[in-house]
Amino acid sequence: METMYLLFCEDVLIKGNISNNTSRFVMGYYSINVSVKDNIVNGITNEVVYVSDATADGSTSYVGLGYTKDYYISGNRVENCGRSVFNMSGLDGLEVHSNIIINSTTETVGTRSAIVASASSKNGRIYNNKVRGANQKYGVELTSGTQNIQTFNNDVVGTIKPMANNSVGGFEGTYMHSANGTRYRMTVSDAGAPVFTVG
Repeated sequence: METMYLLFCEDVLIKGNISNNTSRFVMGYYSINVSVKDNIVNGITNEVVYVSDATADGSTSYVGLGYTKDYYISGNRVENCGRSVFNMSGLDGLEVHSNIIINSTTETVGTRSAIVASASSKNGRIYNNKVRGANQKYGVELTSGTQNIQTFNNDVVGTIKPMANNSVGGFEGTYMHSANGTRYRMTVSDAGAPVFTVG
């Protein structure tokens, strides 16, 4: 059973809890402006935070209408999670940062990622997270259906590789500005050299 189940909620703060040995910590459907921060979670069977733009019974009546929006997930410590720790599907607006994850995706080794955004999730940043353990496919994974999600400064590991940012319009790197005010995206080539692109 979920510790917290959100359905058509707005302006929710979930902070400072200790949760052990449940199926999920937070399950969110059609909810806006949700903060999950500074929690200690251990022994979750499925996901710690599961967000979807379609309900558990398969209903898609509200998909794409702006009811699944703006999640802020930060400062959580997670150990021993069966599936992806943070699984976000169809979410518009996300900030996932400064979380510590140890030993995720224990249900099936190498098939899930510790932090994953998929299915049209868009507009956000995933940064300053730490992932340790030998099970997850990627520490952070953004599937090809995602858009405009930036990743940077994540200290993560995975059985395939640490990071997979396939977000359309997104990138792994940071922004910098020249003296004349031009904004650049700074990324890194496979050879380890910095690459600057106007944008």
